Amino acid sequence: MLQTSRQAETETGIIPAAPLAAPPAAIAAAIADRLAQGDLVYVALDDQRATDIAAIATALVPDAVVVQLPSSDALPGDDAPASPANVGLRVAALRRVRAATLGDTGPVLLVTTAEATAVRYPEPAMFDAAPPRLTVGDAIDVEAFAATAAEIGYIVDDRIDEPGEIAVRGNVIDIFPADRATPVRIEFAEGRITALREYDPVSQLGSADIACIEVGRATEPVVEKGVALLAHLPDAAIACDPGVDRRRAVYGSCRRWPAASQSQCRSGCDPVMGRGGRQA
Repeated sequence: MLQTSRQAETETGIIPAAPLAAPPAAIAAAIADRLAQGDLVYVALDDQRATDIAAIATALVPDAVVVQLPSSDALPGDDAPASPANVGLRVAALRRVRAATLGDTGPVLLVTTAEATAVRYPEPAMFDAAPPRLTVGDAIDVEAFAATAAEIGYIVDDRIDEPGEIAVRGNVIDIFPADRATPVRIEFAEGRITALREYDPVSQLGSADIACIEVGRATEPVVEKGVALLAHLPDAAIACDPGVDRRRAVYGSCRRWPAASQSQCRSGCDPVMGRGGRQA
């Protein structure tokens, strides 16, 4: 049976809860049972394991909102930001969590990693804004759209083959949404979108017509003080793989934020993880 914790009780904030070396399928099955009691945050050892657990849990509990939040691919202690593709996935994940907490949905499962719990995030309300949405037949102001894309982190380039890039040429806009696997070619005439086509980033040839797209952020909302990840799903119970606490401690020691004081750790309120969810 999946064990969960009401609050962070170890020095690093979370308690190992999964059986040693339990395969993703076994964890997902236990999660499926636990979701009958409410929301859950599951912290996996790494992104591949989180991906597997989330995929299996999605199949087992189709009525649940299953969200995977990947780790940042920015190097700890480095000033370079995360890649646009990574940012796009993480922003989209937190937008889904925010929408689920505000709406009338089934239970929410957030699957993430040790490293992802060791950083601060923008306030949940920062994810209320919907990304630009384009539909065939819609009116489009090309200059305004290009300006909006720049505001959310898109870079102008000649050849659009990486997430976070955009180019405007005549009656065509090529854009690679940060949260999509392929770029999209937007065709327009007389101020209206006439076609949206996915295309191969290598050959640049169109592959499929689509009806609409959302253009996810290529840069993250500004973090000032930031909040713990658990602030995005405050009523959730928490469970994790064995060893997560150690991985999180190592990753956190490389970051540039102040370490938790001993009094904070002993009180069970780590400044990054915050207080955990309710007892299962």
